[in-house]
Formats: sequence, structure tokens, C-alpha cells
Amino acid sequence: MIKSRIGCLIIHGFDGTTLDVEPLSKYLQSKGFITFCPSLKCSMENRRVFPNANYKDWLESAELGLYYLKSRCKDVVIIGLYMGALIALNFATRFKNIGVVTINAPIYHWDVKNMYYNILLDFKRKNFTNVKRYVKLSTKISIPELINFKLLIEKTKHILEMVKTPVFIAQGLKDDTVNYKSAEYIYKKVSSNIKVLKYYEKINPDLFVYTDNNLLFEDVEKFIKQIIKRKNGVSNKFLPNYTYLDRIYNSLLKDVSW
Repeated sequence: MIKSRIGCLIIHGFDGTTLDVEPLSKYLQSKGFITFCPSLKCSMENRRVFPNANYKDWLESAELGLYYLKSRCKDVVIIGLYMGALIALNFATRFKNIGVVTINAPIYHWDVKNMYYNILLDFKRKNFTNVKRYVKLSTKISIPELINFKLLIEKTKHILEMVKTPVFIAQGLKDDTVNYKSAEYIYKKVSSNIKVLKYYEKINPDLFVYTDNNLLFEDVEKFIKQIIKRKNGVSNKFLPNYTYLDRIYNSLLKDVSW
């Protein structure tokens, strides 16, 4: 079999499932890419089977998916959502790939401002959805899991300068589990000559409930196509570097066309 197509390894987040990234997977498949979404040992569906799994086990379960995809594809782009983005950045330093996409990578975990805002909204609307979610998260995650999650964050911080492949960094501004400053931290630390940072109003752990996911999906697709063209020497042009224009939290971003 001649491996000529581009593969996209799409890695879900901590306590998530492959269903979270299924919308992006289906979108990229419709554009001609081969996708594979490994189920990590920390996922909701696997945690009972692997109760003592640590962050190295999480990396290993994603690594098996990467080997499988590499056996079928010419080149691979690694895409990670939330904790999956940390794994994607780690893989960028260990395995040959043509690009990395990070979506809400949790370098700085939790955004207190957004949490406070959400709690105020709950009381105002007398609908305690967010409060219940925070309580559930605090009781659902065990201490060993939390420690391993923090270890993976620290490990990722130390390898960012080793990332040299093209990187697209997507970050939701109104995310309460990941501080938006995480994206800028990654952007400044990676050594990639080609790196794109773009902010979106909101990106959720479950991409099904992201109301404007087509914009994110289209941007990911365009990024992948651009790095393919560049690799093949078809185009010398590349995506512009996006920055958070005025540094004011939750201010309006200027509409910049691709």
C-alpha cells in the first residue's frame, strides 16, 4: 500500500472520551484526511479499567495510536484538545511530524475570573449548572490523578523549547478550566519558525457544544493545508501570526481574514 495521504492524530482531554473530538475528526475526514482518535487510559471509559494509570500511561496509550496512524499515512499532524494538547506538544519533540495543533492547552489550569463570572451568573439566573459542575470536578478527580496531571504540565513546560515543527495554537477566551495566558506562554516558548496563535470566544472540552466550531475547524484545516504546501515547496507564503491585540481580557478581537 502506498502511503500518500495525510493523517491527523486527534487526542482528547483528561476525563474526556473520543466522542469529544469526533466532530473535528469527521470534519477533517470530509476534507480528505485520515484521522485516528486514541482512547487514553485516563478517559471516562477507561479509568475503571486502569485505575492506577499515571501520566506515562496516558502518553503510551496515545503513542500506540500514533504508531497505528503512521503505518497508514505518509505524514502526520498531531492535534490535541486540552490535556491532549500537552501530549501533542510532547510528541512534537519525540516523533517526526509535519505540524502540531493545540486546542486549549492547560499550561495555566483554571481561570478564576471566568469561574467567578460563571458562579455569579448561576446565582443571577438561579440556575446552578456551573456550581454543580465545579463541585463534581473537585470530587471526581483523585489526588493521584491530579498529581499526574500537574506532572504532565511541568514536563511539557520543560520541553517547549524543543518544539520546532509548525504549531497552530487555538485558545478560547471564555474557558474556565484553562487560563487564556496558557496560549501566549506556548507561543513564546516553542522554537518553531512557523507558529500561529489565534483566540476564539469559547472552546469547550466537548466540541459538540462549541457553538461556532466551524470557524475553529476551518482554521485547523487551512493550517494543515498550508504546512503541506510549504513542505512540498508549492507556496512560500504562510499564515500570519495572530496575537491578542490589546492585551485586555475579553476585549473584542480585530477581525483578521486569512
